[in-house]
Amino acid sequence: MNTLDIGLACLELGAGRLRAEDTVDAQSGIRMFKKIGDKVSSGDDLLEIRTNNACSIPQVLKKLKQAITIKDSPVNGPILIVKEFSEEIG
Repeated sequence: MNTLDIGLACLELGAGRLRAEDTVDAQSGIRMFKKIGDKVSSGDDLLEIRTNNACSIPQVLKKLKQAITIKDSPVNGPILIVKEFSEEIG
């Protein structure tokens, strides 16, 4: 899963901005139903697209198809905890 490309797809939907003066459409975005490493079966919903800009959907779908890879073998998800501190600083 290329999360950068998924984020850029959100921009195209109107869910973000490139410049400070750009407006954000709070009703636009992508809702992910699966995470990296989750098992996916035929017919499973992977994501939901919301936008008020229907013209952006074909380009966004193309970008999302390139950003998501489904494999037959399991993959490990990303390491979310890099280091744990057990002593209090004080």
